[in-house]
Amino acid sequence: MFSGLIHRPEASIPPEDAHGPSLVLTADPKPRLRWTADLHERFVDAVAQLGGPEKATPKAIMRTMGVKGLTLFHLKSHLQKYRLGKQSGKEMTEQSKDASYLSENPGSSALSPRMPTPDVNEGQEVKEALRAQMEVQRRLYEQVEVQKHVQIRMDAYQKYIDSLLARACKIASEQIALNSFGTAEHELPDMAPRVVCPPSSPLSPSVLHQLSVSSINLQSPGCKTSPSSSAIEGGTMASKRIQKELMDLQRDPPTSCSAGPVGEDLFHWQATIMGPSDSPYAGGVFFVKIHFPPDYPFKPPKVNFQTKVYHPNINSNGSICLDILKEQWSPALTISKVLLSICSLLTDPNPDDPLVPEIAHMYKTQSSRYEETARAWTQKYAMG
Repeated sequence: MFSGLIHRPEASIPPEDAHGPSLVLTADPKPRLRWTADLHERFVDAVAQLGGPEKATPKAIMRTMGVKGLTLFHLKSHLQKYRLGKQSGKEMTEQSKDASYLSENPGSSALSPRMPTPDVNEGQEVKEALRAQMEVQRRLYEQVEVQKHVQIRMDAYQKYIDSLLARACKIASEQIALNSFGTAEHELPDMAPRVVCPPSSPLSPSVLHQLSVSSINLQSPGCKTSPSSSAIEGGTMASKRIQKELMDLQRDPPTSCSAGPVGEDLFHWQATIMGPSDSPYAGGVFFVKIHFPPDYPFKPPKVNFQTKVYHPNINSNGSICLDILKEQWSPALTISKVLLSICSLLTDPNPDDPLVPEIAHMYKTQSSRYEETARAWTQKYAMG
């Protein structure tokens, strides 16, 4: 019953009994395989013949090698390590001297059965690889943070440059407007007494008084004001500009348009636009309300249709989608040019920037129906 405790010394079987020079078996009743460098080379050749470690299988390797005594267990374990890249020719030569898969040396108590030396080396290699990967990730994170800070600085600098450019443009516009006022100063005193209004849009005595007062102020040699002081003095600059534009309109009115102040308010005008003959608005008379801001001409006037218009760029409230009344406004523009632009908009709508998307869609897809509806609205609201 104690026969299993008796240690049997291992003895290698002659090569002719092992059927191959690369196979070493123990003398136990169940012979176990010892991997050698020669056996590993044959294993590598068989794997290469089968198309590599990913395509080779233990059964195919066993058939290709043709070594008796090999089992699927041996080949499966060896193939798995070979696939992971943890088995090399150098490691095989070192392991063939003092390690095997199945035989253990009782005298070597330094090796622990639970933690072999190759596993310790592999664990250290994994730790080194992880440490290197963490270092790379840390450096990448630092580079990303540096790029973020650089981008923030560039954006702030760009905003600062944009603000400087905007201020420079505003100052240049003010200087241009002031220069235009200066060139017209010698004309205003002579034109004020000769202003004759047509019966359709008479000027009230208060408006004429404002014109006379402005002429007197312009004639006085000591009247030198800066843009800021003009804005403070109750919109003097805006009044001068509006008066000049009013005189220009009376002297040379635009085609199919007229405009003038409403009552005694010089900053509140009403304009009349005749529908263009080559548009569905032909024959209609459209009334437009104009309100000048106190800082005109540095801010655009507010222009709204009082007559209903079926148009993709004019909504039911009379608001007009026109770029020169918004971001494209310039102090060099005048009400005369604005009215001409509105007439052009009636002839050629802009469906790509609509206020009423439904009408813009009809204009693009059903132009005949759009023109028919626009004519009907013109007859109903602009010809009454």
